[in-house]
Amino acid sequence: ILVTSGADNSIKMWIFDASDGSGRLLRSREGHSSTPNRVRFYGSRGISLLSAGNDRSLRHFSVIRDQQNVELSQGNLLKTAKKRHMTVEDLRLPLITDFDFSSAKEREWSNILTCHESGFAARTWKFEQKVIGKHQLCNPTEPHSEVRSVAISCCGNFGILGMECGRIDRFNLQSGIFRGSFNELNDDSSSSSSAHSEAVVGLSIDTLNRVLISGSRDMLLKFWDFSKRKLLHSKSLESSVTQTLLHRDSELLAVSTDSLIVFLFDINTQKVVRKFGGHTMRITDMTFHPDGRWLLTSSLDCSIRIFDIPSGRLIDWFRIPFGQSPTSLSFSPKEDFLVTTHVGSVGLFLWINRAHFSNVYLRSFDDLTRPIEMDLPSTSSLLTTASTDANESKTANAVLKTIEEIDDELESVSNDTSDDDSMTDDQSDESSIEDDIEAFKSGKASNDNDSKEVQQRGPNFVTYSNLPTSMWQTLANFDVIKERNKPKQPPKKVEAPFFLPTVGGVNPELDLSPEKTDVSMSTDRPGLFSELSSSNPSVASTSSKLHRTTNAFQESKLIRLLRTAKERSDFSSVTSYFKSLSPANIDAEIRILGLDSETEIEELGLVMDYFLAELSTNRNFELIQAYMNVFLQVHTTTILSNENLIQKAELLKNQQHKSWDPLNELFQQTLCLISHFSGLH
Repeated sequence: ILVTSGADNSIKMWIFDASDGSGRLLRSREGHSSTPNRVRFYGSRGISLLSAGNDRSLRHFSVIRDQQNVELSQGNLLKTAKKRHMTVEDLRLPLITDFDFSSAKEREWSNILTCHESGFAARTWKFEQKVIGKHQLCNPTEPHSEVRSVAISCCGNFGILGMECGRIDRFNLQSGIFRGSFNELNDDSSSSSSAHSEAVVGLSIDTLNRVLISGSRDMLLKFWDFSKRKLLHSKSLESSVTQTLLHRDSELLAVSTDSLIVFLFDINTQKVVRKFGGHTMRITDMTFHPDGRWLLTSSLDCSIRIFDIPSGRLIDWFRIPFGQSPTSLSFSPKEDFLVTTHVGSVGLFLWINRAHFSNVYLRSFDDLTRPIEMDLPSTSSLLTTASTDANESKTANAVLKTIEEIDDELESVSNDTSDDDSMTDDQSDESSIEDDIEAFKSGKASNDNDSKEVQQRGPNFVTYSNLPTSMWQTLANFDVIKERNKPKQPPKKVEAPFFLPTVGGVNPELDLSPEKTDVSMSTDRPGLFSELSSSNPSVASTSSKLHRTTNAFQESKLIRLLRTAKERSDFSSVTSYFKSLSPANIDAEIRILGLDSETEIEELGLVMDYFLAELSTNRNFELIQAYMNVFLQVHTTTILSNENLIQKAELLKNQQHKSWDPLNELFQQTLCLISHFSGLH
């Protein structure tokens, strides 16, 4: 077997198994041999990419499996080249300048439409078979006008061609038949069929095939009735249009111009709703976030800008190294990836959307004068990765350790703990390492994300915890989960040889104190298994196995923490304890409250004081709601039977309204505005 690589951006594996010792191609991996100039995510699954490059090819790439990467066939070029005594490159189609697709009819007929450099016809392609189609779309009355832009209707039945001369022609993709031109006079004759006076560079069709929008170099944006091919509205712009992009779900149209400004139109009202600027060189491409809240633009100034459409502000801005300007970009329908192509690079670059995988707090970048500098991966960087991974890891760990040390120092100063202040840095580091080792050995090591509180931006802000959503959702539906996971057969009974003393709580632990190990010989140990009083000599004179039950219920760890927290007026330790427990243990802790009738009212009151204090801080909002839900379901009857608990419940109700009502009012206002504007036509 021989493996080769070449300047055509391919790796090929050859096998020499012929009788004469000659080799044959076994398998290969190929990409664009020249810079790609346009890329789009295909379909709604977000795993397929279509890209066109300067190598005059149209390729399909898979995000998850390299084996599915393939070039869409242009026919048996090798066989034809041999017959005509030509090279394969001479038979390839010209450079693809624009393409569009629709996955609605991909199994029935051609569903990809491309236009080519200096090409007088558009070509159709079949994505299902990964081959070129049989139709060439060309206006029969004016066949010598270059096609500048293409579009396919959402239904997959019609293809639209924008011409250099200003014509807009419609074709049936199944048959390839010409279906009329768009013009103000609704006349298909060659003398009066121009929709624009200059080249049509952008075409967009809405979801229901009601409106066609065309942008031209004549500085006009026109809205057409798709079925009647009549002009509905014309909009004059400040400069020539370079590209149009329609987000069909929100019916927002982005229009880039030579003035380096992107206009955002509502196609229902034909009015400008947003303007975005900032680029210093020509805008090369645009893409919408799948839900329509962001607009991303790329430019020859080597930058990519992300604009928030509802607020109309720039929320992110990063720059690529000089000489690697982005030429095209596309957002995944699943919101997880952004794909880009760049000058001088034959690869497609995938960027991860952090907002899809974690909570990201976005802010306006209006005051920033410098973007975030980003590097593209290269072959040289890959060669040096192995030797630099260790150094980068050490550097990252050192930075994280420094940040943690600063946080620890600030916390120690704020808490005024003299013990921590008296320790040197070395002693502090050694003790923290020892604590981590002990926690790891005992299996109690907690996640850093769970142990750190989310920073609250203000006292009036309601802040969520950084715990996984499943932590509180599981607790809210714990009864359903227990019923579903109930065992089919009862557990087998195991006869215990003797009783061992335990410490109370959700996670019982053995009490192995020397003076308390022997239960039968103990005479003064309080608790569940202590002996009867010596007032009865006949019983006290022997090692009795009978035990008094006057103090049958030991105080749990939660109650001890609540008592201490109330004395200090700081319930953060209780919240940390709850966070360290699993949903099942939290449910058990809440259910065992008040088992002792003598302390039941006091224990429930402590828990309600905890809820009241935590709600007033507006922190860990979703966790407190989940804890309260379980608590009230279990102990409502007891609360309603005691006047003091009823008063605390009333205070808790008032605090709940104080925290929730402002949020609810904002939610209702937003829903009302959305309902109002979505109903406008």
